[in-house]
Amino acid sequence: ALGGVINVITKKHQFKKLSVGIKSYYETVGQYNLSGKVGWKSKENLFKIAGGRHFFEGFANADTSRFKDWKPREQYFGSFMFSRRIKSLKLSYILDGFTETMTSRGAPSPPYYVTAFDTYYNTKRWSNKLLLTGALFNDNYINITASQSYFKRSRNIYFKDLTTLNETLTPSDTDQDTTTFNNYMLRGVFNTNADSTTLSAMVGTELKIDKIAAERVTGYTQNIGDYALFGHLKYVPFKSLFIQPAIRYAYNTKYKAPIVPSVNFLFHLRKSTHLRASYSKGFRAPDLKELYLEFHFNSTINLWGNENLASENSDHFNFSMDFHKTFKAHNIRIVPKLFYAKINNLIFLEQTSPVDWTYTNIDFLTTQGTGITVDYHFKRFNLNTAYSYYGNYNSQFDNGNLENDFFYSNDAIASAGFSWDSLGIKATISYKYTGTIKSYFLDDNDVINESFIGDYHTFDLTATKQLLEPKITITAGVKNLFDVKNVAMVGDVFGVSNAKDANRLNVLWGRSFFVALNYEF
Repeated sequence: ALGGVINVITKKHQFKKLSVGIKSYYETVGQYNLSGKVGWKSKENLFKIAGGRHFFEGFANADTSRFKDWKPREQYFGSFMFSRRIKSLKLSYILDGFTETMTSRGAPSPPYYVTAFDTYYNTKRWSNKLLLTGALFNDNYINITASQSYFKRSRNIYFKDLTTLNETLTPSDTDQDTTTFNNYMLRGVFNTNADSTTLSAMVGTELKIDKIAAERVTGYTQNIGDYALFGHLKYVPFKSLFIQPAIRYAYNTKYKAPIVPSVNFLFHLRKSTHLRASYSKGFRAPDLKELYLEFHFNSTINLWGNENLASENSDHFNFSMDFHKTFKAHNIRIVPKLFYAKINNLIFLEQTSPVDWTYTNIDFLTTQGTGITVDYHFKRFNLNTAYSYYGNYNSQFDNGNLENDFFYSNDAIASAGFSWDSLGIKATISYKYTGTIKSYFLDDNDVINESFIGDYHTFDLTATKQLLEPKITITAGVKNLFDVKNVAMVGDVFGVSNAKDANRLNVLWGRSFFVALNYEF
């Protein structure tokens, strides 16, 4: 995104005076979810309250009563939103809260197997947002956002007696930790947007401060600020061509940020065919975790920040074509694409000993590839498919004794659905192929070897039934129909390590069944 962020936009409109919704979900793997929402509208005011609980009891493919490959977790969340229409402007306030407890139960310790070490991770997250959006006059608009986010995570390790179930905090200072993050952001955007004009513009500013506090942080507290100006022009020299150059300049309190330009083209070749092309520079300063944070886990993993990291810079090229055609009841859309990116000074986790990892820079990582998406609709039937073929070149393995090259992989997804409108039923089958991922890795003797994670296929089946006009929606299905759990693996691929001499990687928890019930009025 031009502003350096990704915006997740949720539903903010409500046409009824009162809206109530309840959602429930159960999955045989041990997932129990329940949430609800209430919305009330009075003239130009809208109030919304939502909340819920997600509970996962944990899962292990191996038969064990304590240790879980997927850790048990319990989450509570809630939100409050108020918005008011003030002539052509809309003022909104949003409060979000979230808390989670994740439990990592250790295997019983030898020689008597009556004690174990259990770790509890407690997370709390709050965010406040104030937004002002809308038209100032004619075709001129503003979008102002002010936000504050708070994140706190604590880790506590206990020694547990499995006969009495008594727990005692372990005495090691590195076993107990609390890390706190705070983020403050103010962004203002002004833009002109009239369909009849040849030239329109957008300008904006963004002020952002990140703070971290933890015993495992150098100096206990650290902060980094990023203050940016950005803008773009949209030029329409003739009806079928759109050109949008953009620029961003930022002052970073720890790193010298360059001017970051980009340019986008959209050409309507004909009514059914559009061409898009873009080029952009990129810049990323290391975050506070990569610079200062240390992480230690049971003397088996140590992650170390690195204050000497350099910032990343990058170049990105994209090209795509969008072809869509409708004839009689048939509708088809085909979107092929090409992409290329090179990231210089890539920030990378490097293993420096059997238990130690540290953030470091490598010269560059290059990614290139192609893909195609095909969507087809005919009456009550739809088919959606996508395929991508991509490769990575990692300069970390440039070595006179090794012929380093691109490692290519491919992915594919497809889904087919059919609806029976008279019965209020829709059925969907989904397929996903994850291709083999290859790379190099350094063994214990610092010898470079080839590594890989094997490919696998998954299928899901889903059926949905709507009742009472349709206030009630019942969804049921099966995930991972063919019970895929493990794939072949050798070595270390992009930081995913396996145990010594292991040749399998646990990627999924196998087949599971689910049912969901949604009620809205």
